[in-house]
Amino acid sequence: MNQTLIRETIDAARGVLGLLLGRRDASRHFNLSLQGLMGSLIAFLIAIAFNAYMPVVMGAGGTIEQPFATVSSSLIIYAAQIAMAILVLRQFGRTDGLVPYLVCDNWASFYTTFASFILLSLGLNGEFAVILLTIVALVLLVNNARLIVTLNLLQILGFIVAQMVGVMVAMLVVNMLFPDLMAATQDAVQSSFSSGGSSGMPS
Repeated sequence: MNQTLIRETIDAARGVLGLLLGRRDASRHFNLSLQGLMGSLIAFLIAIAFNAYMPVVMGAGGTIEQPFATVSSSLIIYAAQIAMAILVLRQFGRTDGLVPYLVCDNWASFYTTFASFILLSLGLNGEFAVILLTIVALVLLVNNARLIVTLNLLQILGFIVAQMVGVMVAMLVVNMLFPDLMAATQDAVQSSFSSGGSSGMPS
């Protein structure tokens, strides 16, 4: 990782925290250019690879094919979200907000992925962790649309609904392509809930 990307990663951490806190100056910590988009995309790909392969590395079970299915599923969902973002922003006449939105969303995904791993590693109750991270993701999405893309209230609501629809459609596709992955994910969540979120994590 070169010095520019390292600096960008550190600055993005401040930006994600700023978004989480609803700070209006959060955008200044992100590189919202096409170059910044490439950097954020690298971070996003690192996050989904980490999320896919870490359970195998830590001996949490799963087959060799499962990480590939997990990465593929994440990319399908990501593509659906981008498609819906393009569609909605075009309807709003705000396609200029697409790159800034993606930059911030990619970095948010990067940091929430590692935050979720740390929380579960510390033995945080699985159900509580899911609720907490869902709230965090929603806050980041709303503040991204509000502070970075600068949409109004009705546009934000429409944008969020569109993103949810995109995810649901993508999940249907994932379920058709990787039914075993969906079953394994449900089993893992149930196991996490019943064991307080510490199963499969190092002691």
